[in-house]
Amino acid sequence: GGQGMPGGMGGRGGGMGQQQQQQRQQQAPKKKADPVNYDLNVSLEDLYGGTTKKMRITKKIMDGGSGRQTSVSNEKQISVKAGWKDGTKITYNNEGDEAPGIIPADIIFTVKAKPHDRFERDRDQLLYTCPVTLREAICGVSKSVRSLDGRNVKIEAHHVTPETVLTIPNEGMPNSKSGVKGDLKVKFLIRFPEFNDADRDELGSMLGRMERK
Repeated sequence: GGQGMPGGMGGRGGGMGQQQQQQRQQQAPKKKADPVNYDLNVSLEDLYGGTTKKMRITKKIMDGGSGRQTSVSNEKQISVKAGWKDGTKITYNNEGDEAPGIIPADIIFTVKAKPHDRFERDRDQLLYTCPVTLREAICGVSKSVRSLDGRNVKIEAHHVTPETVLTIPNEGMPNSKSGVKGDLKVKFLIRFPEFNDADRDELGSMLGRMERK
């Protein structure tokens, strides 16, 4: 009977040892999982006017009852602000997969602007290359381009060269902080007609007379 006590104490000691071990595990700093990156593909129109994008995320969570991982999916509504630039990051902290001993990863969406059929973007400026005939380049240009919000923006010049850059104020991208719009910069792509020999001779002699003036 007397021998039972040391064994009992030893048993309790073992129990205490396990508790200390569990406490140590709980106190051990958790490692943060690496961020999970997704591209958020948006059009230049979306970045001009702002929009809301829906993104579905599937992640693993720990089931409190069974201790097993289960998959859940949820939808994120991302408000894209007018004027955001390529590379803007939207971070959802600790929204990644759950796992024992790990702090869930941050989920990061990075804005990627899709290529556009008319415009290129340079910070808050928009760049447009306007095709013109040689006659228009010499005698005058009166054209228009559809803006990102569907308006016709007039492009007018008395004459243009391949070096001409026309600045149209306030027709660029909005600045996401100030809301002030940048400029639209217009370059010109001059299309030459097909000349036959007689045309070329006539044009050559006319240009020769002009150069002698």
